[in-house]
Amino acid sequence: MSYFARISAIPQVMKNVPVLVSMVQTLREKRNRAMRADFFIDLLDEYYPHEEAERQFATAVDWGRYAELFEYDAGEARLYLPEPIEAGSSESESME
Repeated sequence: MSYFARISAIPQVMKNVPVLVSMVQTLREKRNRAMRADFFIDLLDEYYPHEEAERQFATAVDWGRYAELFEYDAGEARLYLPEPIEAGSSESESME
């Protein structure tokens, strides 16, 4: 497999990483499709020292965003699922 093929496969592989799957499932279960970061960090705190939990959360956020599984608002410390794009709508329509 070529380097570019491996790189392009990363987002698909990320959809099978257990911590990312759990994060996305949690977001899907929320009515507003969002959760505060401290919720996920608290879960990781159950298994790891706090600094390690924060590091793992940051890594999961980086990879989850790279794979376009969710978005992260650092100002609000909030993970969220982006709104689905409606079929037939164009970017220019959404800017009006």
